[in-house]
Order: sequence, then structure tokens, then C-alpha cells
Amino acid sequence: MISATPTTPATPVTPIKKICGSDNSFTFIFNVEKDHHGLRLDQFIKRFMGHKTSREFIKKKIKRGHIIIEASLKASLKASRMHQQSHFKQTFKASSTVLSNDQVKMTIFPSDSLYELEYEHWFNKNITIDTKPLTIHEDDNIIVTCKPPFMATYPTGRHSFNCVTVYYENQLKQNLHSIHRLDRETSGILILGKNPRVSHALSFCFEHSLVKKCYFLIAKIKIKDINQSIGNTPIKSLKSLFPLIAEERIGRSSSRMLMETYPKDSSEGKEAKTIFKFIDQIENYILLLAYPQTGRQHQIRVHAAAHGFPLVGDKIYGGNSSLFLRYKDKVTTTEDYLEMELPRQALHAIALNFPYNPHLNLSALPPAEKNSKNIKNILSNTKRVTYITPLPTDLRDWMLEKKIDLNLVAQQINFEL
Repeated sequence: MISATPTTPATPVTPIKKICGSDNSFTFIFNVEKDHHGLRLDQFIKRFMGHKTSREFIKKKIKRGHIIIEASLKASLKASRMHQQSHFKQTFKASSTVLSNDQVKMTIFPSDSLYELEYEHWFNKNITIDTKPLTIHEDDNIIVTCKPPFMATYPTGRHSFNCVTVYYENQLKQNLHSIHRLDRETSGILILGKNPRVSHALSFCFEHSLVKKCYFLIAKIKIKDINQSIGNTPIKSLKSLFPLIAEERIGRSSSRMLMETYPKDSSEGKEAKTIFKFIDQIENYILLLAYPQTGRQHQIRVHAAAHGFPLVGDKIYGGNSSLFLRYKDKVTTTEDYLEMELPRQALHAIALNFPYNPHLNLSALPPAEKNSKNIKNILSNTKRVTYITPLPTDLRDWMLEKKIDLNLVAQQINFEL
């Protein structure tokens, strides 16, 4: 079972509302809860933005009036803070105190530093991240795109601009529907809907396991964990273990920082299933394709690690969850970087196969036919399409450094797909 040393994480700050401005800005509105009573304004915002965002960046935004406190009348009377009833009459500082029931507003602009909002580092130097997804297919109803690593699927937290949806919405000047998502570090294929009709049908496909998903991954071989999982196995004969079916249940750990695995017959966690297929092996590394049959959080990473194949670059499940905290707090050691080998987990969503009828309108079905069983039957008999994405540059470069034959890898992937 994968586990972490229990910790008591700081209570997160979560916005109650997000408003998109005409200038493409985002305004986040927060209620100050009891747990945050008495915090400095910069500390409060940092709990939302994350440790990667510098205090200097937050301090400048407060000074410019992009972060303000609007105290409730009740809180103001009790705390003698009538001067904060209107933010137009109050200049705030980083040291300003937030009180229970206060409302805090923060506006993020496209001109705000991408370095501060998307800060990623490698050997203590910031890395340049790709901000342009690759369009694989586009028609009047959907966009199939390949997301680069470190790009969010849609705006969340401090990741408000370097997002797939924001990128295409700015290009097309229309709202798009995010049908599914990938973790920010994971690269690969995504579908966006251009209208509610088709988006509804595709969302139903994802929710009812009608979409076939395939991921490419690079993992380290931890023979001790493999032997605990399936018995003593010589490292040279790992190909014989595949296809490998992982069916451990998955649930959130007590620390809430990561997910844990439980036996298949356990009552803990949720049912999960991943099928792994062998692509190649070199020294202590293995290249695999993963076919998730369920959609649990971090499922592929958790199942791979549970069977002795932690992903290269995985800061959480790579064997030492404290590494993630050091990376997050920007106190990563040289040993940490050497252990990671890549700035992000080596996981790429390489292909999707799904039913697609651009003319299907589920909303137009008679009421008696709008049940899940009938809709599933309709979609199951709909023509299926397959889209495959190229391997990302960072994973290709890593394989070239290890002298892995990329043509052989490509041939094997095409054969399996």
C-alpha cells in the first residue's frame, strides 16, 4: 500500500466565485473562514496561490489595488474596522489583517508574470514552458488538441491563463466546453466541445465508460516492489509480466496529499482498473502503455507505483512523497532533481477512441427514451473515431539520451494501438 507520513496541512483558501472580465482578467472572491481569522492579507492569498508564488508578487498586487478586503458590516462593527467597509476608502498592505466574514477580492490579469503564476524549476532555475497546444482535429463541433506539459486544462487557482480552454477561447472568441481533463503536468490529448449539444453526448461517453483511453509512460523498475506484488522475478524477464492488470482499489490518504491503494476485495477506497502493456525496457527503465478502465484520481501513477513501476519524474509516487513538498516549497535538493530525472511525471495521453456523431442531439429524444440505458445503447452503436498524438519533445529527448530507438518505440506503439 502506498502511504505518506500523516501531516496536518494548512486549511486551503478556496474562492466562492470567479468572474471573467471584459479585459480577459479573472476576479476571485473569497470569504474569510474562522480558520483564516487573523492572517495577514499576503498569507491569506498565498494559501490560494501556492508556495511557488513569491511574496513580492503578491505584495505588488496588493499595492496596485488588485487585492482588496471588503469587511462585512457585522465584522467591521465588532472589530472597529469601519474604515474597511468600502475598499475605495482603504489602501491595503501585505500586513493588513483579514477577519472572519471578511470578503477578499483578487484580480489576475493576462499581463501578470507567467513566471510567477506558472513557476516551474529544474536544478533551481526556472524552466520555459510551452504555452501553445497542438490542434489535432477541428470541426464545427469539437476541437481535439494535444496539451503540452504544465498547461492546465481549464482555469483553476493561480493557473488562470496558461490553460487549454483559455487559449482556444481567445483564438475563436467563443466559449468552449471542457469535456474531460488531464493533470497539469501530464501532456496529451484533450477534447473540447464547441456547443452544448455535442458536449453533452461526449460527456455522457466519458461518464459511462464508452471512451477508450491510452497513455504512454516511462517508469523506473523497483524490483523489490515488483517482487512484493507478484513474487520473485528476474529483472531481464519483465516482458513476461505483461499485459498486467492492476485492480487495487484507490482512495485518498489521511494526509489528503496523495492517493492510496487497497486490496481488490477491500471495502476501502473505490474500484479501479488499469491494463498495462509492454513497449520496451532498457536497464532499470520500462516503457509502457496504460489503458485505464476507470477514472480515479492519479489512477495510472498510483497503480504503476503499486506494482513496482513508479513514473520517472513523479514527485508524489516516485518513492518519497516528501520530495513533492520540497519541490513545492522551492527547497529541492540536487539529490531530489537527480532522483526525479525529469521536471514532470513521464505520462502522456497518447490516444482516444470514442463514439462521435456530430448530428446527434440527445436533448431531442422523446422523454421515454431519455434514460441512461437507451442513450448508452444509441452511443454504443455510433461510429467510433480514433485520434493519436505525437510523443512530446521532453520525453523524446529523455529517450534519446538513454539511446532508446524511437522508431522501434513508435512501431510498437502503433502495433498496440
